[in-house]
Amino acid sequence: MSFGWAEIFPVETIEHLNGLAANHNFPELIHILTILEQDLTTAFKSLHEKNDQISKDIGELKRQQKLIQIGENNEKKMEQLVQTITQRFPEIFSDVANLIVFVSRVQEEVLQSSHLHGCGLNLSSKIQDILSKLQQVRSELISNALIVKKQPEPVLIKGEPFETEVCLLFTPKVPSAQVRCRIIPEQDVKSALLSNTVHSQFDRIVHNDDSFNNKERLLDENDGVLASRHDQEKEQRLFSFKIYEQLDSVEDNNERPLAEEWDATMTTEHKWVILYEIAESADLRELIGCDDSVWTISLPIALIPDSNQLLDAHGAIVWDRAFGSQEEVEWSELSELLRRLFANLIRSNERPLERPLNDSDLEYLRNKLNSGTDSCSYTLFAKAEVHSPDGNKYSFWNYFISVCKVIRRTLLNYWNRGLIMGFISVEESECKLRQSTEPAFLLRFSDETPGSLDFVCSRKSSNGLELETECIQLKEEKTLADAVRDSDKLQNIQYFCYKGCGLRNKQEILDLDSNKEALINSPVEKRNGDTQINPVTVIDGAIYDKEFQLE
Repeated sequence: MSFGWAEIFPVETIEHLNGLAANHNFPELIHILTILEQDLTTAFKSLHEKNDQISKDIGELKRQQKLIQIGENNEKKMEQLVQTITQRFPEIFSDVANLIVFVSRVQEEVLQSSHLHGCGLNLSSKIQDILSKLQQVRSELISNALIVKKQPEPVLIKGEPFETEVCLLFTPKVPSAQVRCRIIPEQDVKSALLSNTVHSQFDRIVHNDDSFNNKERLLDENDGVLASRHDQEKEQRLFSFKIYEQLDSVEDNNERPLAEEWDATMTTEHKWVILYEIAESADLRELIGCDDSVWTISLPIALIPDSNQLLDAHGAIVWDRAFGSQEEVEWSELSELLRRLFANLIRSNERPLERPLNDSDLEYLRNKLNSGTDSCSYTLFAKAEVHSPDGNKYSFWNYFISVCKVIRRTLLNYWNRGLIMGFISVEESECKLRQSTEPAFLLRFSDETPGSLDFVCSRKSSNGLELETECIQLKEEKTLADAVRDSDKLQNIQYFCYKGCGLRNKQEILDLDSNKEALINSPVEKRNGDTQINPVTVIDGAIYDKEFQLE
């Protein structure tokens, strides 16, 4: 015990106090109780501070788990936090539990039977208060005793399996421990715990025993069963439950049917969580010394019927992970999120992004949101429709993620070198082109179809320079160099507007080997003798659509 519990509060102290009370040596009894009360106060303060630190560490772990689901590369931070929590928690809980036993004995065997008066009663009251505070610390520790080591995927699709993992922090082990898992609306967590309501669509018990022989059981795609693996860490004897589940139904007793067309109102009625509970048992009650329940919940998740709703669902998830239930945030907060998201989505796994979003890019995106104020709502970010010149409708999130996808897939080298102007309006494009006496073109992200490029070009005519625009959708089999080479409008144009300043020869674009760049920046596998470029990924567990992820 970090503050020397065995030395400061030996069992012999209680026996000595009982002897003093039996001999009616009240002056000495009061003297020793006074010192004991001071030592108990010091011990409580120490444990209270350590409990606060555990709570902060668990809160920070959840924050880091949120960030990793929107692209932050923070796995090492999370590993360190889990290690710190799993090392400190058992010691702190043991100290609190042992001190509660000691103070309870003092209260029952000495204070209640000594018929104290005056200052003795005051001391008795103070020690009783310390006991109550220690029991409160114990309850807080119990509420943190089950942590989610691996969060489920932020978007779950009906019929597709997912994996999650929780860890029970108590030592010694609880031989009969079982984890019960239920997927429920977030606002129903408290009522579910109180009523013990069974949700038939997701109500599984995971046994903490050796029935799986510490080997993962492969999930039969059709049986919809839950398998688990229990890992016993030798030094700390902590139990880890790995849970594999397939969602065959995601209806909540028909009260909240899953819509065929998912409405991405993540900040209101569509937040779901996985509720993990350690089933009550005599072993558990004996260990924790009370009837408190041990449970935790996952981060909020989105449930969708099929992959058609993935893009909208992840827009809702990104907002939730960054801003929680806030319906509106300051533009400065959202712009920082966009800057980080862009860097995390675009950069190579092996090197930092050479060209992050700058202030002018962010100002363009701000105008795209069309908020008209210094704040932005979730609706404008993920739901409101942006109208393109040709009448197409799409959300800001759809536009933003589509641009990220096309840059990462086919344009990363061009983007990093400033060969694409990118986030620039039609009016600004025309202004730049008219500043040149030579016919030229520039490349901007199109307003017509998210993820496509506009070739805005100027050509000489009897009236001076005329401007034309051609919208190009880049396919995987067609590089930007191919598109520039094949464009009839660009055949006689030798220059393009460079992001830095001035004009550059278009041969610079033609000479870039995009396929080679893609191989440099993407994971590559060998399958049946062929080289295959894997789909782009951001992080393990964060999916932005079916094609934009790492396996």
